[in-house]
Amino acid sequence: MTVDPTTALAVGLKVDSEVLPDGLLQTADLTDPATTLELLKLDAIVGIKAMVDTNGTASKFGVTCALCHSTVDDSVALGIGKRLDGWPARDLDPGLIISLSPYFDDKPQLRTELQSWGKGKYDPFWNQNGINDPVLIPPAYGLKDVSLATYTGEGDISFWNAYVAITQMGGQGNFKSDELGLDIKADPDLVTAKLEALKSISTAFKLRFLKQEALMLHLQIAGNYYLMARHPVQLVTVVRILPMIKDIALSKQDVILDMHSVVVILALIERRH
Repeated sequence: MTVDPTTALAVGLKVDSEVLPDGLLQTADLTDPATTLELLKLDAIVGIKAMVDTNGTASKFGVTCALCHSTVDDSVALGIGKRLDGWPARDLDPGLIISLSPYFDDKPQLRTELQSWGKGKYDPFWNQNGINDPVLIPPAYGLKDVSLATYTGEGDISFWNAYVAITQMGGQGNFKSDELGLDIKADPDLVTAKLEALKSISTAFKLRFLKQEALMLHLQIAGNYYLMARHPVQLVTVVRILPMIKDIALSKQDVILDMHSVVVILALIERRH
């Protein structure tokens, strides 16, 4: 392990302060890779799982959905705080992280493409079709009753979870899509049996409006979902009504809505115009 915490935080990784022993951050050297190993042993790096042996070596290393779909509230320091599960990791720079692999040392063009993505963006098809087309990392909350859970509408939550688990995260499982031209088989299939539980977690997340900036961002995403579902409405109309919804939401102390509810609000307001 040669990555120190300062570098990890710089590329958008997050530290869950609630699992840290008292006083650790005050005494730890954040420029020392050994501190990264200690954080991994404590399961404190959001979305990262590792097995650290007695020699201080990470013998196994992997990622979870939380890498892209959770963040922290920065209550301790930038990138360090209480977890916010389901929130998009808009500070994460996946392309930059992937590009640092030695695999790309003799592939400068591919490395340049990855580094062009920028923070908060990821291209889940890049390793399949070779087309450089990153999209904004979406929230993982507010998906209850949303039948098409992706920007491009391939399928529901379980379809997307299976695709990402198997083609992006290296999971061992079965995945088939005629549209994508994929038919992946694995024995044993370690993914499919877990999809229903993962779907239940995803639909349990609620959209909580904590501050104005986050509210407007999530409503714009809701507008995108609405445009895909109800194409006749124009984007300019959605943009025009967003401030109206913002005023309604901010007039209450604790507004909790799921994405389906936001889409319904958009539909009702559009009917009035």
